[in-house]
Amino acid sequence: MKDTEELEIDERSVLQLAFEDEFNKIPLLFRFTALKKKILKWFAIIWLALDVIFGIYFCFIRERDPAKNVTLDTYRSIPINTDLTHILVATIFNVILAVVLLWIVIGLAFERRAFVKAGKIAAKHEEWERERNERERQRIRAQYKDLM
Repeated sequence: MKDTEELEIDERSVLQLAFEDEFNKIPLLFRFTALKKKILKWFAIIWLALDVIFGIYFCFIRERDPAKNVTLDTYRSIPINTDLTHILVATIFNVILAVVLLWIVIGLAFERRAFVKAGKIAAKHEEWERERNERERQRIRAQYKDLM
């Protein structure tokens, strides 16, 4: 039988090993490293800012008539092609942003699930360790009583 010191494993290392095992089960597309998280976060922030800037430009600045100094709001005065272009550009921007944000949310959900499973595994390991230590104490007590 191995020495008890060899059998004892640091709880943190059990948690880390369990998380690595669960993390490796996540589909590669949704496996986020720290660098990937930073890149995606800044991409989403910049893309959202561009979306807002273009939205303001298309809705308020570009459609302003300098002669009347009012926004054009009737289809008689706005060419249909321009209006459809604005809608198409805004839709493409928003769809791309929605897909990226959904990708981030799904990846973080996978990561959270891996953390929870790893925590459960580490807790179970800790429980087994306590039970083993209690059995060992009882065995030592029984031997001590036999010697008395």
